Amino acid sequence: RQEMPVLVVTVPDNQECQADVFHAGANDFITKPVMEEVLIARLKSQLLIKHQFNVLQRYSREVQQLATTDSLTGVKNKGYLLDEGPDFIKKNKKLSVLMIDIDNLEEINKAHNDLVGDHVLHDIGKLLCARYTNTTTLVARMGGKKFALLHPNQDLAAGEEEARKLCQAIGELKPEGIEIGLQAVYGVVATENAKENA
Repeated sequence: RQEMPVLVVTVPDNQECQADVFHAGANDFITKPVMEEVLIARLKSQLLIKHQFNVLQRYSREVQQLATTDSLTGVKNKGYLLDEGPDFIKKNKKLSVLMIDIDNLEEINKAHNDLVGDHVLHDIGKLLCARYTNTTTLVARMGGKKFALLHPNQDLAAGEEEARKLCQAIGELKPEGIEIGLQAVYGVVATENAKENA
């Protein structure tokens, strides 16, 4: 009902019909015979309402995006992972979990500066977004230099292979010519029934 404003043309002096029109989801009505100026004014009013609704929808999506996305890397943030992670796990009978840690980020910050370190994190986030945007994988930054990836419907062997390829891709990034060191994959876990093991 909110997606499309509805203006109904009704017969005059039919209050019961007019009430039914509103109950059915109409936003406004106009009675016959229709006066052109009144019709145009009512249409403009409904178009304005539709425009305002679209703006509110856009702002709502943007606020939701800001609340759930890490601004530096573009992946989901820790809050989103903590809020949505349990349901995500319960929905998948098989799941592999990968955690990566950028081992030498502190050294990069000390040797260069924090902006360069941020650039490294940004590039890693870009890679993760490009790699998993059109997949069902949940990618989140845990904070600092740690990222978590939840791969649904993936067994241990497939998870280990994905971890190997991802670590290789991150290692090949070299933003500003800097080698990115991974402390290693903390772990790849596969569960036959993730709901029981959540």
